[in-house]
Amino acid sequence: MSTLSKKVSFKLLNESIGQAHKKQSYLWKSKQELQQCLLRMLDQQQHREMETWIMQHEETTYKQCKERHQKKLDRLILECQGQIKQKKVVHNYSSRNLDNIEEEVLSLGLNFSISPKSIPYTDIIARTESIARSMSGLRSQDLKSRVKWCLKHARIPQPNTTRLQRLAIRRLRNDDSIKIITAHKGKTTV
Repeated sequence: MSTLSKKVSFKLLNESIGQAHKKQSYLWKSKQELQQCLLRMLDQQQHREMETWIMQHEETTYKQCKERHQKKLDRLILECQGQIKQKKVVHNYSSRNLDNIEEEVLSLGLNFSISPKSIPYTDIIARTESIARSMSGLRSQDLKSRVKWCLKHARIPQPNTTRLQRLAIRRLRNDDSIKIITAHKGKTTV
């Protein structure tokens, strides 16, 4: 795994953790509100039963998620220490030779998304408007105000590719003599 790949992996992991924390705090607040609502609607016995069921479900979900993340972390640590060899995920069956940068770009996979150079404000606003038309007045206004707030505070993400990688992507895209596809099984680019 290249140094750039490691840096990107860790930055993505940090971003994912930050998003998870935000979602967790939002869900915690929602849970508190729903608990208050249930407390008003149910008698004490029903409320205790509901609380017990919710706590069991939370514990099970937490354990499953923790196991999955621990396995991922262990695998990443082993990869960083070099104990796990990265499988070559690019198979070149064409007569054209790929340089190291092109191979590195293809090894990112076909679902890899290059960070945008600018925020597509008009596209987001147009889609929001089309969705808002099908909603009721208050929900529509709420959606529009939330999108407006998000766009106002949006930042352009840092580039997740180097200049050389972008040039390699452009070369591969413009070369009509090759066809880049995913293999039938596995995470291989052919």
